[in-house]
Amino acid sequence: MRPRFLLSKLTLAMLLTLASIGSSRAADAQADNGVAKVAMLLGGTTYPYKTIADGVWTIDFMGQSLRNYRVLAGAENGVLTALAVIAKADQFTSSTELMTMLLKLNTSLNSVRVALDADGDLVVETKLPIRLLDVTELKSKIDEVAGAADTIYASLGSYLVKK
Repeated sequence: MRPRFLLSKLTLAMLLTLASIGSSRAADAQADNGVAKVAMLLGGTTYPYKTIADGVWTIDFMGQSLRNYRVLAGAENGVLTALAVIAKADQFTSSTELMTMLLKLNTSLNSVRVALDADGDLVVETKLPIRLLDVTELKSKIDEVAGAADTIYASLGSYLVKK
């Protein structure tokens, strides 16, 4: 009877050790916030990207309306945010008509949204949980942000400030 009791204690000890190893690995992955995974996934895309800070990357695009612009991607707290600045706050005239048009555009976009950021800049952005992300989804969302930025910029027309 005693050997069986020892075996079950040994099994329990091994299970507890394995559980603690698994939880420490999960904690390490959470502490990383998904930065390593996003960096690896970006390497699997065809984009020439630049790392500008830990967990922050830029990808340059040339559109038909918005000539040279960047999509910024940032990993934080397990979420990837990808955004493009369509127009800086001083580059457009805000009005009820413009905001109405932009809100209506939001309903026609798939998984990106048009917003004003903290500086008052007009942006297109999307947020994705990193744990569900793969190369195909990452590329698709970056393309969607870039395409929406170019399309929306073309719609701004008379709201843009001429310099």
